[in-house]
Amino acid sequence: RRREKRWEIKIPVEGEGGRSGGERSVFREVEGARSVADELAAALGLPAPSDGGDGGGADGEEILTRVMADAAARPFAEFVTERVSWSLDGASIDFDHASFGHSVVEVEVMCERAEQVEDAEKKVEEVAAKLGLEPLTETGGKLETFIRKNCPKHLAVLVSKGYLKP
Repeated sequence: RRREKRWEIKIPVEGEGGRSGGERSVFREVEGARSVADELAAALGLPAPSDGGDGGGADGEEILTRVMADAAARPFAEFVTERVSWSLDGASIDFDHASFGHSVVEVEVMCERAEQVEDAEKKVEEVAAKLGLEPLTETGGKLETFIRKNCPKHLAVLVSKGYLKP
């Protein structure tokens, strides 16, 4: 995804399994076009991207564009999210409203190391309880909800592969 002109990708941490419908999830977050290009190439089994080899030093945007072209990938979802953010007891709280009408609240605690995840999950639960928040059940996050409402072919593939629940 692109947020404020900067590319980001969230990569599920091994052992977390497929999730759908707002369960807690643990991701490794990668930022910057070049880093996203490297991650996508690896995930799609493509050769590691180079800077073009011509001495011109292609920038991350150009490299990401090449990786996407090599994968024959094209956008299937486009929406804008308005976000209001707060912090409480060491957790970040984001209220997101997507341009297609879906809203979610995310409670997040960032970790530097895997051994911090358990404490972070406890903190998320505590803050969510203080705010009276409950996990999503039928709706899911913004992209999942967009897919469910607008992309039946993508949804069918994601369900058949076990990435989303039916």
